[in-house]
Amino acid sequence: MFASGMKDIIHQEMIKERDKLEKHIVAMEESLRRARAAVIQSDRPTQQNHRNRHDDTLKQSYTQWDCYEDTDELDEKIDAAKKALTKLNDKIKNHNNPSYNNDNSDQCSLHHRYKCSCLGDKRAERAVVAMTTCERLDEMSQFKKDGNTLFVQQNYKEALALYEKSLMYYEYCFDGSQDEREQAETIRELCLVNAAACFLHLKLYRKCIEYCDEALAINDNNVKAWFRRGRAHRLHHDFDSAEEDLKKAIQLLGGESTIAISLDKR
Repeated sequence: MFASGMKDIIHQEMIKERDKLEKHIVAMEESLRRARAAVIQSDRPTQQNHRNRHDDTLKQSYTQWDCYEDTDELDEKIDAAKKALTKLNDKIKNHNNPSYNNDNSDQCSLHHRYKCSCLGDKRAERAVVAMTTCERLDEMSQFKKDGNTLFVQQNYKEALALYEKSLMYYEYCFDGSQDEREQAETIRELCLVNAAACFLHLKLYRKCIEYCDEALAINDNNVKAWFRRGRAHRLHHDFDSAEEDLKKAIQLLGGESTIAISLDKR
């Protein structure tokens, strides 16, 4: 579940990068077309000397050349950009393939505090397994706290990466005491609703709904989960579900008609 959330964001960023690169290539190709036109124009003065237009035409030629790059250099830039675009398209295609797990670099690029549980990093995973449950709980809490700081700074992708890390640590909190397991469940609930808030800002509404579902499975009185799921349903144009969720949130708030729910900083 958690890896797929990060994968959606990474895929979205690669799409944006591809679109930007495609526009850049189109712009360079237009510059190349105009530069070649300038070369043709610059050849005309020698053919018009007998008309006494040499000075005016030469001045026009210099003006044109000031506006355009060298055609050979542009050709090289366009070729390099197209190769980069091909590579990026292959990367996007492979990103949806489960075998993409062989490449950790993009999965770990969003300011992960550590590299535990990242795909293929067995040493880091062994280090987490070697921790006591108390140490894992401390890490979960710190990831959540750091995520909240990044969220306030509107660094939603980076904040989400840390909430995901905290949720990953939860998967190893199976051998503690009853009290420790309850603490882990509480932190998990908070990270789920906070991650859902990140997904809202990132316009990944289905992921927001999914994480709210997880939080409500833990605690069906979580007002923030109802409210954020309601917002996600509304933004996803499921107005009936949105109305039901928001009514539930209002009910839990004691019938208040105004809802102002911020990030959970507990």
